[in-house]
Amino acid sequence: ITCIDGYQMARQGRGGAALGIAAIGPFIRGTIAGLALGVLAAPLASALLAVSAGLFCASLGLLIGALAANEEQAIVFSLIPMFVLSGLGGAWVPLDVMPEGVRQIASLTPVAWIVEGLKDITIRGQGLAEVLPGMGVLAGYAAVLFGLAAWRFRFE
Repeated sequence: ITCIDGYQMARQGRGGAALGIAAIGPFIRGTIAGLALGVLAAPLASALLAVSAGLFCASLGLLIGALAANEEQAIVFSLIPMFVLSGLGGAWVPLDVMPEGVRQIASLTPVAWIVEGLKDITIRGQGLAEVLPGMGVLAGYAAVLFGLAAWRFRFE
């Protein structure tokens, strides 16, 4: 939805506002969800994992918005990564039951780092030190995607 609304806003000359909304909305939603999870698990680790995941999602949304030429493209550009990353990253089927080759490929996806971080906190009872590497990976993905989005964004 952010891509569709942002496209219309950019066409009306409000590209900067669209960029801000696209970055802040998923970040806030992810942070709130992570904080809610934090009540049940390690609060600091949960909050920082949620912030890292939110930054990744926001940056991906910004890149999709920057690449899409119209609403239909924004929808397609949103659905494809959602299905591929969710399926490969262990959001639908646990990575533990997948073949070794698939697990190795999955470790390259940000969703796998999110899912494993959540499992580390909620199931394995681990804290910040154990999920910190995954947060770094997510922050790296966010930085790269945000850089690409800023480079491709058309301020009109």
